[in-house]
Amino acid sequence: GLRLADLIEEKRLIQPSGSATAELDGEILKQEAPLEVRSPEVEVAYGWSALNQGRSEEASRLGVSAVRRDATIIEGHLLLGYAYSSLGRLDKAATEWHHLDSLYAARQ
Repeated sequence: GLRLADLIEEKRLIQPSGSATAELDGEILKQEAPLEVRSPEVEVAYGWSALNQGRSEEASRLGVSAVRRDATIIEGHLLLGYAYSSLGRLDKAATEWHHLDSLYAARQ
């Protein structure tokens, strides 16, 4: 996971963002859009918020929804890898890391 995070940062595949706090996450979630109007990117953002608050099952559900709608969304596969790892589903995490590897290779 750490080597992958370093690669993502080095290649600037995901834009850096500001620090998240539980208070800010809570405010964002209060303004949650209905599922049918969310973009995959927004679902991934909600997923990271959930994961950062220890809600790994919710994070994985949001990640799955995002990648079903856009199979090329790198951030979604990254989220799923971390969510599955935190849930002890290492086989699924490894599958997501392999998807990421394929997506990176396709970009080069």
